[in-house]
Amino acid sequence: MRLFDHYEAMRNDQITSPSVRFALALSAFNNFKSWNSTSTLNNMDNFMLGVYNHRSSSASRKKKKLLRIKKIKPRVNYRGDVEDLLRYLRNLNHHYHEHGLAAGSMEDVDSGVTRHFRGFLELLYRHLEL
Repeated sequence: MRLFDHYEAMRNDQITSPSVRFALALSAFNNFKSWNSTSTLNNMDNFMLGVYNHRSSSASRKKKKLLRIKKIKPRVNYRGDVEDLLRYLRNLNHHYHEHGLAAGSMEDVDSGVTRHFRGFLELLYRHLEL
């Protein structure tokens, strides 16, 4: 799963970003568009769903109050496009290593990723490394 860190870094790098964005736009990734459908989210375990919802729940009270006063809508966690799937999987790996055993075993996390996003990493590797 550490490859997700690598590809997310490539996506954010000024030099490699265009090739990553081009690869993620290929029709080979069509099965992963709208990856965060209600049916997928309903079948995620607590840890995976917690990472999915983490961004909105981690904002400070002060920041939430400021957003409310200025009538600014908070940013949506993940839009559901393929780039956000890469970001989510990177965050899932990061939060697992941050929280360790509280998240369960790495096998459980890997099993969830395989169940919901089978083949995504292989496609990334095929289009970015070969």
